Amino acid sequence: MTSLETICRAFGVIPADMKVGTDEELRALVRGMAAAGNVLATDFIAAHGKEFVVADHRVVIPPLPMGVLTLPRVRNLVYHVCALKSNNGWKDNLVQLNKRMAVFNGRRIIGVARGPGIHDPSVVIKEIPGCEYLVLPNCKVLREVATFLPLMLSVANDSAEECSFYAHTKSNSTADDQRGAWAWTKTMYHHLLDFPDEVMKDLRTNLAVGTTQGIWHGANAPFPTKLNWAGWAFFGTFWWFRHDAVFSRPKWMCFPNDRYVAEAWLGNMLPPERCKSRFQPWPLHQYPTPCPYDESLYPVLPNA
Repeated sequence: MTSLETICRAFGVIPADMKVGTDEELRALVRGMAAAGNVLATDFIAAHGKEFVVADHRVVIPPLPMGVLTLPRVRNLVYHVCALKSNNGWKDNLVQLNKRMAVFNGRRIIGVARGPGIHDPSVVIKEIPGCEYLVLPNCKVLREVATFLPLMLSVANDSAEECSFYAHTKSNSTADDQRGAWAWTKTMYHHLLDFPDEVMKDLRTNLAVGTTQGIWHGANAPFPTKLNWAGWAFFGTFWWFRHDAVFSRPKWMCFPNDRYVAEAWLGNMLPPERCKSRFQPWPLHQYPTPCPYDESLYPVLPNA
């Protein structure tokens, strides 16, 4: 009996008398249970994520939706909050998000980190009421990736009429370039949430929409952890995606444990030419790109 099978049986995720095959077949079984709404399987994946990291992360991409697509009607929010006590950056982000909350007519799911040096989740809930909340232990190494899979599982379906916006409390832990970090953050909120009808039209001919796209054409990836897993990214990790383009991927739940996985996630599944950047301060195929924390890249936004 492998270690994965042992812990699955110990936690009751699979019945004690169920016969299982390889670990990969067992992972697929548990992922399928989670995608079908099995809470025990979802919690198990969240608590034992390292058991779902496999050596080969290459994805065989089946045919993607082409041409003019269905206009998404349902707009979900999936969002990560780390409310550090050391600064109010998390609260500044929630101010930006709250004043645009009417954009979302579907589920609004907030992943809330808890742990030392972080405000109690009740403080966060008070600042962003009327949502669903997923409270999980903070991980200083993985950061927003610690809640990423549970958040995505919460909205996972392959409906052609549904899309989701993912973001996090950006810049609240940036030690340097605070002015540039915040200028970048406000720019992403503005271009991705202030014109929702335009974004939905973009999603009729694109599979995902974001800002500040970087494409590295087979060169070394830009991530400080040396993660070399995708070919491009929406730097900043604010983006919209179509459910039929992403949740139809057979391995959308397979990714390595790395703090930059959420930023690289779309770039492992979707070709860059099928994804649109609504704010692009450098030529699309320029690489290396300028530092995204350079304040001069971003215009001054009124009422931001």
